[in-house]
Amino acid sequence: MKTRTNRFIRRGTAVIALAAAIAAAPGFAAPERGDPERMLERMTRHLELSESQQSAIGELLQESAAEGADDRARMKEIREALRAQVENFDAAASESLTRELGEVTARSAYRRTETRAAVRDLLNEEQRAELDAAESERGKKGGKHGSPGDRPRQ
Repeated sequence: MKTRTNRFIRRGTAVIALAAAIAAAPGFAAPERGDPERMLERMTRHLELSESQQSAIGELLQESAAEGADDRARMKEIREALRAQVENFDAAASESLTRELGEVTARSAYRRTETRAAVRDLLNEEQRAELDAAESERGKKGGKHGSPGDRPRQ
């Protein structure tokens, strides 16, 4: 009984960690989810970025996208391996894959947060206020990159 409870707790902890990492991931400045050039275009248009801001932000977005490429590929591999577990379930392998997925997801969320903070540091107060307003509006609409907690329930 104790082993079963411990296993349940370990699995539950891994699931909670994964869910928390996914929920904490911000939607803005997340080149892993989109095209960095397109993001820079939108930011330039909406925030009226200077040329030096465009250059610095473009570099940040490109770097983040490049760093995230391996993680995105690994997440895809893990998800496929977990789907394959349905046919021939191996508890140890599933637990290991789930833990790794949580680690990769957390690393990805951290990278997006770090990139977002670096981008914000390059903006002036007026641009930050405009960005905050746009993010708030997008979250209220339940937009593609809005926070899951901000979306209306159906």
